[in-house]
Amino acid sequence: MVKVPLTYGLYACIDDSDYSCITSQVHTWHACPGKQTFYARGLCLQTGRKVLMHRLIMGSPPSSFLVVDHIDGQGWNNTRDNLRWASHRLNAENRHTFNLCLQGVRHLPGKWQALDEQFQVWFGEFSSPLQAAIEHDKRACKEGFLDLLNFPSSYILSLIPAPLPQIRRYPDFPEK
Repeated sequence: MVKVPLTYGLYACIDDSDYSCITSQVHTWHACPGKQTFYARGLCLQTGRKVLMHRLIMGSPPSSFLVVDHIDGQGWNNTRDNLRWASHRLNAENRHTFNLCLQGVRHLPGKWQALDEQFQVWFGEFSSPLQAAIEHDKRACKEGFLDLLNFPSSYILSLIPAPLPQIRRYPDFPEK
């Protein structure tokens, strides 16, 4: 198994036999957030079109109604043992059993929040779960809570500029 580096300090796993195919067709791979996980996406050198790593590994579908399904629900795990052709229905049934487990990230309709629920501190709203998780990790690093990180601390510490702005607290709730 080979780990292919992605953006945000993440990586995708592929089989050794697929490595030469993946690196010859796409120069740089990016972490692309999905609804419940993230996928590896890059720009194909031959066609100039965006391509998902799992589709490049599996090739053309045997039928037009089939899609690539990640058996374990993790979009970054592109080993052949974890990929299969499936109908949209089977793919959707597999999807609901997995959760995007990011510390300090909450999904609201159309947005993602980064927060610290224990201390009721809100860090902001973001368009993707990865952006919210990175913001959560920046604040956790600043406060010294390195055991609560979603990403490697070396990556997060490299993103932290000079002093961060003051954090905003939830409004006080009226006493009953």
